[in-house]
Amino acid sequence: MDTPEPNNTVRNAPPYRCNIDGIIRVWAYIGGDDPMRGESRGATGLAQRIAEKLNGRMLYVDENMLHKAFPNTKSMAQKITRLMARDGRPDIVIGHTAEQLIHKTNADPTFLIDTILPTIAERMLPSGMGLNLIVPHHLTPDRLARNGQEFLVRHRNIRRPLTALFLAGLSCADDTAGVIADTCLNGDEGTLYFCPSTRTNQMLYSRMTHDLDKILKRRGLKEKFNIVAPPLDEVKKGFNPYIGLIDQADHAVLVGESQSIISEAIVNGRPVYIHWQELPQERTAHEKNYKPLADAGYIRYLHQQRPDQTLNCARLAPVDTSDIIATKIANDFDRSARLRTLRPGMMALQNPCCLNLKPSGA
Repeated sequence: MDTPEPNNTVRNAPPYRCNIDGIIRVWAYIGGDDPMRGESRGATGLAQRIAEKLNGRMLYVDENMLHKAFPNTKSMAQKITRLMARDGRPDIVIGHTAEQLIHKTNADPTFLIDTILPTIAERMLPSGMGLNLIVPHHLTPDRLARNGQEFLVRHRNIRRPLTALFLAGLSCADDTAGVIADTCLNGDEGTLYFCPSTRTNQMLYSRMTHDLDKILKRRGLKEKFNIVAPPLDEVKKGFNPYIGLIDQADHAVLVGESQSIISEAIVNGRPVYIHWQELPQERTAHEKNYKPLADAGYIRYLHQQRPDQTLNCARLAPVDTSDIIATKIANDFDRSARLRTLRPGMMALQNPCCLNLKPSGA
């Protein structure tokens, strides 16, 4: 068993770098995954924050980017090798498909974080108030403000209150339209703005909005409430209202289960209402998992909402754990990079989610 180096030895060791210029490269490695998924966006945002804290460079890497950069290179392994020759070898790689990078190339980053975002949050954050349920994301105040303004330019006269309905999933066995009609028609008028995701089934989405439209007609509310329901293809290839809605919506509703959407929807302190479509026993399991966030007021449930009760739009303290996680990874990386100088054959490909590292100043 190796004897650990004294802390002074570690502190005084020069940090290992994967490139002779000494600049830290942080890769968000998405591979062949959908770049629009919350997992992909969150890994990208986390990589950017870590790079900023380490005065390094962030590089987004997915298959489409590699095909465009090296169209005449056949294998993915060769494309990645050429990318490393052009832009430098990564010191840190983040992304749940990142292990592919090691199998395909001779890349040897100090940190290889191939852990999914919920597990990163669970292992690196305290459980108090449900902080370890809030995953890293790519949203910043500037990005929110910019997308919020773009949203307002496109919808100058949108009727308020604006209720954003984020669709993580839809079930053919659930009366989602009826639940929304009974709980989300706030006040005398307003707008229900649907935002489909990569998991949304277009057929079920169309059926649900059609059913909701019929309910509004039957109740004589068509003149008071607008329904905005952009097709899934339009959201994927054209204007995506997601970030603009997070910035501008008076109310936020999540249909289905998504830690990424929950984490992003509450970033500015607005509670998110959730409609679980599962059976009661599965719903109970979800509610038990999210109880700390519900107790703190950041999560509420549509099935607990009375038909005559308007959605609460009171803001809470903003919650964002991305910076906390990025700081911890940056600090752990500094110590691991110094240890790698002392133990060059042992300290490559470390995952800080699986380490119990002391701060470099300890």
